[in-house]
Parts: sequence; structure tokens; C-alpha cells
Amino acid sequence: MPHRSEDLIERGAQIERPLQEAELILGYYQSKGLRVETKKDHSPVTVADREAEALIRTNIVREFPGDGAMGEELGTFPSSNGFNWILDPVDGTKSFIHGVPLFGTLIGLEYEKRLVIGVCRFPVLNEVVYAQEGEGAWWQSGNGHEQPARVSKVIRPSDALFCITTISGFERIGRYETFEKLRKSVKLTRGWGDCYGHALVATGRADIMVDPLMNPWDAAPFVPIMQEAGGHFLDWSGRPTIYSGNGVSVNDALKQGGRSGADTRGRRTRDALVVLEVGVALVLLTGAGLMIETMAKLRAIDLGFRPDHLLTLRTPQGSLYDEPVKALQFQQRVLDRVRALPGVEAAAYASTLPFQSIGNSQGYRLEDVDKDLNFSPDALYRAGSWNYLQMLRVKLREGRFFDGSETPTSQPVIIINETFARHYWPNRPAVGHRISIDGAQVKWRTIIGSIRL
Repeated sequence: MPHRSEDLIERGAQIERPLQEAELILGYYQSKGLRVETKKDHSPVTVADREAEALIRTNIVREFPGDGAMGEELGTFPSSNGFNWILDPVDGTKSFIHGVPLFGTLIGLEYEKRLVIGVCRFPVLNEVVYAQEGEGAWWQSGNGHEQPARVSKVIRPSDALFCITTISGFERIGRYETFEKLRKSVKLTRGWGDCYGHALVATGRADIMVDPLMNPWDAAPFVPIMQEAGGHFLDWSGRPTIYSGNGVSVNDALKQGGRSGADTRGRRTRDALVVLEVGVALVLLTGAGLMIETMAKLRAIDLGFRPDHLLTLRTPQGSLYDEPVKALQFQQRVLDRVRALPGVEAAAYASTLPFQSIGNSQGYRLEDVDKDLNFSPDALYRAGSWNYLQMLRVKLREGRFFDGSETPTSQPVIIINETFARHYWPNRPAVGHRISIDGAQVKWRTIIGSIRL
């Protein structure tokens, strides 16, 4: 069902309003006390990223309660009307934490999987590039007047300015030779990367921007922006999508191959772009056959839990609630609100999802097995709400689940998986034995159940 024009106009109006998140981000910019954390993918994150995204989401829920959202820091909540906002509050966090102003806030709006609005705002530069489907692309710098954003008319690759974020991105995916071909074929190569490079192409200040590694929230605004500016945002297979893990912003003439005035360097550029497209296509085609066979086998595996009808959301809170009691109170408030949502049958917290990570291991000691106090074996350890395992529909092998009666002052209890149980008690019940996971301070926890997970 197509959206009503007034729906899009109403949402498009939001991008022209002064954004509170810009002021919030600027409050942390070049702050000496800014705390930088490292995420599991080794990328940096700060409180500015999280607070800005939370602010944007709050505004979305207030203005458009049926819209969904997907963001880099706070996960996904679903749409009930086809509209879905895709958010990156600080694209270019490495620039942000080093006091370099070439970072931006990215907002994209999908309707039924088609990107219809894009916003790229640079808080420090006081500059914004935005577009709405069918309404053109616009660029405002400082307090100046809005002007149409248009890509360059550069035809010859030997006259082109080529932007990247880092060379290491090409190296990580085995495409360094492709980068070298592109670099040698153009007039100038510069590392004006992340969202800034794509904005430069959209406003005619650069001609090609190649990102070998991109997430959807890094790319979302640039499909409508480049389209309305007369250019193209494509993956390496030539598709206008944000879900391929890479992206290229390019003007129309260079995308078409510079047919009017090709030279030797121009041919090298087209050859390099063909290498990107054909190389990726061959990998995808070769992997497709293997994937089909592999997926058929994976579907037959009993995971030990039911992944269907589950929705996950990450709520980072370590830097906000350093005291365990405050963290638990925050979690309870979140769970109460989630459980009150229509269609939600159950909600729970967990430190890590199944198969998500191999981290969070913990040394342990068994009361009736390990006698050497100088030796402590290691196992994966997970903490969660009392109903977490039942919500996953985990299969109980022995004993019982947690039942909600467990408190910080009651007898400590624990549940183990069947692999652990079979290792230490292959021919007898594991329930009733005691285990300590508290390091030098021995605190015995009674095993009340084992699960198949």
C-alpha cells in the first residue's frame, strides 16, 4: 500500500527543524572528560552516541508512534505502519573523539523497504545535506540560504577527486589492489571519509566516494540524497541498497563510464569498478551454492531453544549505572514498560544471547570434585532474568527452572547446561551439587537444574 503524500510531507518537515541532538553532541565535543568505550566489533562509542540516539528515538515515538527505528547503538524496534527510521547519531566517532569536525548525524527513513528521506548533518560545521523523494536534494552551510545539492559534472576519471575513509578497509576485504587501481586512475585521492566523503559527492565537491565496509545506518541517507542530487549510491554489484556491507557514491557521468572523452586513466577507473562488481558477484555466486547446502543442514540442528517470535534489543547502561542496585532498578523499569506493550507475551534481560559471543567466561570450583585450590577451570557464564530460559523455550533436562523466588538474600542457586552436567556427573544427577564462581571468595551455589543449550 503506497504511503499518503501528507505522511511523507509531515515526516520530511522534521528534517528542516533545528535538531536538539546537534546541541547535545556539541556539548561533548572536544571534552577532556569524555569517556570512550570499545564495542565488541572494536569500534569506539561514547555517551554522546547513546544519548543522541535516545533523544532522536524519543522524538520519533512522540511524533510518529507507529514508526519503527533501527540504530547503531540501541538496536531495533519494529514498525506497525511501514515507516522505519535508520539512525547513526555520530557517524565518524573516531573523528569525534579526536576533536576532528568531519563527523555527522545520519537519519534515513524507509517506507516499505524503500528509502524516501535522507539527512546528513554536521554539528560542528553547521552544515546539512538532505533529500526527500521527488522533492530534490538540498544543502545548507552555516547560516546561509539553502541551495540545491547537485553532483559534479566531471566526466573524465583523470579529473576526478576520489575519497576514502581508510586504506585498511580495502585490505581487510582483500581489495587493496582495487584501491590502487582507482587511486592511479584519478586526479586526486583524499581521506575525507565516513559520511563527509559521501556528502562531498552529493554537493559536487568530490566525484567518487568508496566505502568497502558499511552498516545500514552508515549508508541509509545517501540513497535518496544521491538520487535526488543526480548521482548514485550503489553497492559494489551496482544495486541501490544499504544492506550489502559496502557502498559507492558517484556522479552519473563516471557511473556511466565517461563515454564522452575516455582516456587511459578512465579505462583504468572503469576496470577497477568492474573488478569490484565482478569480484563481489563471483564470491556471492560461488558462496550461494554452498550456503544453500549449509542452510539446509543448519535448519535440521536442534539449537536447544526456539528463536522464532523473538525480538532483541540492546540497552547499554554500564557507564550510566555503575551500582548493581541501580542497574537492576533500571532493568526492571524497562521490562515493566516492554511487558505492557500490545502483543508482548514475555520480556527478560540477559547478559549475552545464545551463540552471540564467546566472551564472559568465568572460573569455577566444584565442591565435591575439585580439591586443588590453586587450579580453577573456566566456563562460559551468563546472567539473566528469572524467566529468561522459559521465554526462549529452552528444554529442561533435569531439575527445575528459576521461578522468581530467588533474591540476593536467599540461598544462591545456578543452572548448568547438559554438556557441563555430563562432563562431571555422566551417570548421576547434577542437581543438588554445589559450584562456586566467585574466585578467591568461595560462595557455593546449589545446582537446581540442567538444560539442553
